[in-house]
Amino acid sequence: FSDNNIAKTGMGGLAYASTDTWFNFNFAVGPENTSNSADYRYSFNFNIKHNYSDTLATGFDSSFVTGNNEFVTKAAGSTPGKQAKSRYFGGALYTAFSFWSDHWEGLRLEYFKDNDGAATLSGTGRNFIGFTFTHRANLSKNFSLWLEGRWDHASLTSFTDSSGGVNKKPDQITALVAATLAI
Repeated sequence: FSDNNIAKTGMGGLAYASTDTWFNFNFAVGPENTSNSADYRYSFNFNIKHNYSDTLATGFDSSFVTGNNEFVTKAAGSTPGKQAKSRYFGGALYTAFSFWSDHWEGLRLEYFKDNDGAATLSGTGRNFIGFTFTHRANLSKNFSLWLEGRWDHASLTSFTDSSGGVNKKPDQITALVAATLAI
């Protein structure tokens, strides 16, 4: 392995776990740009999960990242790229619960803010909010069926339709049907 610059990145964290609760905080600080040891990126993450019972659990995850002279792609049709200060953060609140022994429901609410388009590679700041509903049916000891629906909304038109990106939309709805087999 070789570093992409002469400065080092420092990392650390703190974690706690009990029977019902899990907590984690971690960070990374250091330059991440090639041949640039002066411009630092700061990344902080916080996660907490709690099981209230065998049939109810909640959690919260969040991240905050900021950095100097991060590469930011400008919108299509303009100058190919620029260096700028980037700042983005996000969080997710979720719960899982079960009313029947072989069925689980999950709800997730997410928010993401990209102040200047660095994370979304758009060159323009935007916000995203998403809501997801998941149903898992355990059909046998080793086989589960998953059904999931998700709605995402962006403050600017960010999602492409089936025309291959010609018509961008501020909203999208996705559906998932999946199966898992434990062997």
